[in-house]
Amino acid sequence: MQQHAFIVLDQGPQFVGWSATVEDKIVCVMTPKVHTDPGTRRIARQLVQRQGGDCAACSQIDCPLKGAAPA
Repeated sequence: MQQHAFIVLDQGPQFVGWSATVEDKIVCVMTPKVHTDPGTRRIARQLVQRQGGDCAACSQIDCPLKGAAPA
């Protein structure tokens, strides 16, 4: 199972998210909109995929991206 950290942070209307690999762990910082907007979730999943991540295989149980439709 992939290690993952998920943080929700409101950085204004232009911020969707940020994803990076830190010590073999994918860290996601995402807008609160990922909880309510399918388009934002899709973009956020794409950010994770660019880091080599797979939201469906994430170990973070309450991550809103885990249950999102594939990008």
